Amino acid sequence: MSFLQKSKFSSTRVNRLWVIVCILLLNLLIFNPNPGLKNWNTTNQMADPEFDEFMNSMDPPKMIIPTKNNPFTDLPSVKTIQSPPQFKISSVAALNVYNISSPILITSNVNFNSTASSNGWTGNGTQFNPFIIENLNITSTLSIELIAIQNTDVFFEINDCLLDGGYKGIYMENVTQGLIYNNTITNFTNAGIDSLRSNNNTFSTNYIHNGGLFGINFRKTNQSSLLNNNITHSQYGIIFSMDCVNNSISNLIIENCYYRGVELIKSNFSDVSFISIVDCGSGMRISYSENCSLSEITIMNMSNYGCSLLYATSCNLTNFYMSEIADQGYKQEYSNSCIVNNITINNNQIGNYGFYCSDSHNCMISNIFVTNVRYRGFSISDGFNSSIQNINSSYSQLGILLRRINGSIISSCVSSHNTEDGVIIYASDNVEVSNIETWNNSDVGIEINLVRYSNISDCSSFNNSAYGIRIEYSHYCLLEFNYIFNNSNTGVMIWDSTHISIVSNLIFLNDQSGLILQNSFHSLVGNSIFYKNKYLGVLTEYWNENEKGNTNNTIWLNDFIANGWETTEFKQSNIYGATDDVSYNFWDTHTYPNIDMNIDYVDVPFLIGEYWGEESELYYYDDFPMSVPNVLIFTLHNHTLHYLTRPMLTYPVSHNASDPYYHEPVMLRGTSTIEWESSIDSAGDDITYSISIRSRNVMGEQNWTLAGEGITSSSYDWDTTSVYKGEFQIRIVASCPSGIRTNSIYQEIYIDNSPPVLSGFSSPGWSFLTIISIALVIFPYRRRNR
Repeated sequence: MSFLQKSKFSSTRVNRLWVIVCILLLNLLIFNPNPGLKNWNTTNQMADPEFDEFMNSMDPPKMIIPTKNNPFTDLPSVKTIQSPPQFKISSVAALNVYNISSPILITSNVNFNSTASSNGWTGNGTQFNPFIIENLNITSTLSIELIAIQNTDVFFEINDCLLDGGYKGIYMENVTQGLIYNNTITNFTNAGIDSLRSNNNTFSTNYIHNGGLFGINFRKTNQSSLLNNNITHSQYGIIFSMDCVNNSISNLIIENCYYRGVELIKSNFSDVSFISIVDCGSGMRISYSENCSLSEITIMNMSNYGCSLLYATSCNLTNFYMSEIADQGYKQEYSNSCIVNNITINNNQIGNYGFYCSDSHNCMISNIFVTNVRYRGFSISDGFNSSIQNINSSYSQLGILLRRINGSIISSCVSSHNTEDGVIIYASDNVEVSNIETWNNSDVGIEINLVRYSNISDCSSFNNSAYGIRIEYSHYCLLEFNYIFNNSNTGVMIWDSTHISIVSNLIFLNDQSGLILQNSFHSLVGNSIFYKNKYLGVLTEYWNENEKGNTNNTIWLNDFIANGWETTEFKQSNIYGATDDVSYNFWDTHTYPNIDMNIDYVDVPFLIGEYWGEESELYYYDDFPMSVPNVLIFTLHNHTLHYLTRPMLTYPVSHNASDPYYHEPVMLRGTSTIEWESSIDSAGDDITYSISIRSRNVMGEQNWTLAGEGITSSSYDWDTTSVYKGEFQIRIVASCPSGIRTNSIYQEIYIDNSPPVLSGFSSPGWSFLTIISIALVIFPYRRRNR
């Protein structure tokens, strides 16, 4: 028995089923309403290349921005955290054979000689044959000095001794020419080493631990050296006070000191280098001191601040590394004419400030790296005539705060990834700000508030979650040669400010408008490029109907290119000010008609704003719109801008709508010729064009699909038969060999290449053949079941 017989299917039934299958396949082929473009489906659509390049990438568009260092590719990078300074501490001899000794008291040169003779010490007190006190174990529970030397100028050495207990381990008063090294001093109640009015002594490789108040205490001591010492578990590690002069501290380790590691009070011309301070209350403080030099300092795990300058003058601090500080990493107050260079403050997440400086004038602060601070990364207030350079502040709440810094210069700073603003400059006059980069901050990139007579130039502010630059309550300021782009709000916001000059800036690809002037007067906007901002290039706003916008602003010689790039509902600008002077700007959407063939400006004025008041409707125009861009070659401090003008569609375009910004869909079918006015390449490069479309039937559709590419002429015969019926937007994209692209304004089109259908069966879901196919399947089974 055959398979067909077993299945109770006759050959006639099988043939009939094959006919039905063929009819259904033919039906799907003819009447499927959504075949789509060739090689185009919902899972393999070509994304908008400009959208991907400009909005989803950290790199600035090649077309637009040379950053301040490299024309196309440079972006600010986070500085690598420097390693702590490395140095080596010599170990103290731990296996000495000690001679038990009672405490030693020497009061003069004569007494030194007799004491040496009675104890069998070698030497005679000369430079080449000093007295030597060595290998002694002096232990006492009394409150006394274990070794006390006074009023001597002979040469002597104290080495390899164990001093345990007592009030002070070694006490020296009015002593010179001493060498104290390789001693272990422990369990004292006041000081391990105490030097008063003593000069030209050297203290090296001593281990001072488990003490009382001071590890080492210098008072009125001059021209002495501390080398390779290790101090642990005292209240203070080292303290210099009472007019110490010309002392040197080097290669020192201080650990677990309750109050402070190093303290310099009224100590001038001190040289402190290669110091490691760990697990203390505070790292170091320099107060009431002048001309001190501190370098190669590591400060970690402080329960208070890291380093503090208080009433210090002309001090030089360089190469500090501070981490895990509970309060301020670096704190400077009332300290003038200081140089602070190469300071790294890292992982200060529980501290309020990374770098804090106040009431300090004429300082040079440079190469400061601050990251992971809980509150403010870098802050300077009340510091006049200072130079602030190369600051990098990231991953804090507020990156850089500068308040009341009149006459100061701020340059080459980076502020990124902060949870609030990148940079705030507040209540300052005559400030020069340049080469500031703010990016990926959760609020404003650069905020200027209550600032007068100041310049902001060569700055980049991008990828911030609010404005690129916001200026409030400020007057007589200049914004020049700045790049403001890819910010989530408006590029530049000017609020309640007067006499602001916004000249030669590049403002583009911001998610709202390029520039907003709100309640701002007597300002100049000139020689700038506003490119592809999502809404408007320039907007002037007002609070109520009585104000009717800003007044007496001048907007001249700017280029407005492709603004309103994501929607056709907005114009290039909306300027309400009746007394504003808006002239000689290039509007890429308004380059014709130019009936008189005027090579300078377009014959017809360009509508830039309209106001609906209670009394009448007012319109504002650029009476002399330029016919070509003002800034074809845009030079920013030796950087040249290379870009294309937008291609202008001439077919298909709306021809019936009275509003030039309303694009009435144009019907296309079969092979249609698309035509446009050629773009202009500022560098004279060859230009190729492509045609892209996207559906208007799908809500929120963002993806564009190529319909033609590699076109070198200004027209293209497009076969539309591969496109399904529906509404689309069409655009022309111009490209040059450098990778620069620009596109035409989007035009609405309607494509319909559908074949004729039978009357009454126009629904794409139920064709005539579909009904016949179903009938052929159903009726035979009904007869069989009877």
